[in-house]
Amino acid sequence: MNAIFGGVDEDKFKLIQGCKSAKQTWDTLQKSHEGTSSVKRTRLDQLAFQSKHRKMNSSDSIVQFSSKISVIANEAEVMGKTYNKQKLVKKLLRCLPQKFATHKAVMRVAGNTNSVRYDELVGMLKSEKNGV
Repeated sequence: MNAIFGGVDEDKFKLIQGCKSAKQTWDTLQKSHEGTSSVKRTRLDQLAFQSKHRKMNSSDSIVQFSSKISVIANEAEVMGKTYNKQKLVKKLLRCLPQKFATHKAVMRVAGNTNSVRYDELVGMLKSEKNGV
């Protein structure tokens, strides 16, 4: 328990100071951080909705937009849901505006949406003069 107490800030310490065991302390911290399973499910549903309905704005750069997708995927992973890397590649391609139509067509014709990594795709799209 001393290790846990030493690793939290003052506010979290106030939350756990009355706990009687390390397990109780850990469970209290976990619930306060992640929420109950229903809260977690609701948050995962929100992330799925955000992922499904996210579109690239004309003011977004490739780096900005790909970061938004990565944030959603990373938060979902922390909560126990892992997004397949190819799904992220396809999601990024689907959300691109018209100015990237050529890139999208090349990716489809080449058929390498299943083999290209997400970071590689972002790098390729950054080469577009307006993508940076």
